[in-house]
This record gives sequence, structure tokens and C-alpha cells, in this order.
Amino acid sequence: MTNGTARFSSATANCRVAMSPKLKKPASSRTNQCAKSVRRFRFRLCFCPSALLLPFGILFVLKAAIVTVLGEEGYRQQVDLLREGGFVEQMGAVFMQIDPITAPLSKVLGYIIG
Repeated sequence: MTNGTARFSSATANCRVAMSPKLKKPASSRTNQCAKSVRRFRFRLCFCPSALLLPFGILFVLKAAIVTVLGEEGYRQQVDLLREGGFVEQMGAVFMQIDPITAPLSKVLGYIIG
């Protein structure tokens, strides 16, 4: 069991122990706080948007590097060739077109690379 899973299971166990058996309601305000923390912890386990920043950042830098090496005109010719292909190539052309993030990033890389 990982550390995060162990904390989650111990938190839920503490909440279950503190419940009143007859009324099936929390025995004190401490259990309400425990239930809130369990719900908040569950949400963090489901989805972490900051985990997507690194992969998308790497993709944009790689795309900007390709634009820098090929030049904007050469890159657009390659994207146009993709648009003439099948369905998969057309979808690739949609994702590989120059966007507002890639253009300035390629200019900055052009200054760095020379």
C-alpha cells in the first residue's frame, strides 16, 4: 500500500469508528471535519491538472524546435502535406499547425540556437 492510500484508509477508518451506531450520524463535530478531509483527499486522487503541465510544455517546446529548424514556411509546407493525407494525417495536421504559443517560442529558440 502506498503512503497516500494508507492515509486515505486510516482517515476513513477513523470516521467509521466515530460514527454513532444507533443514529448513524456523526457522534461529534470532529467526525464532520474528518469526512470533509476525506472528500477533499478523494478529489485530489482523481485528477491533478498540474501533472499535465510538463507533458504539454515539452510538446510545445519540441514543436517550436521543429519550426525553428525547418523555418515557418517549410513547416507550413509539411503541415499542408499532412492535410492532403488520410484521416489520421489530417488530425495530425490540426494538432501540428502553428499556434499562438509555438510562434513566439520558436522565435525565442531561434535567438538561442542562432
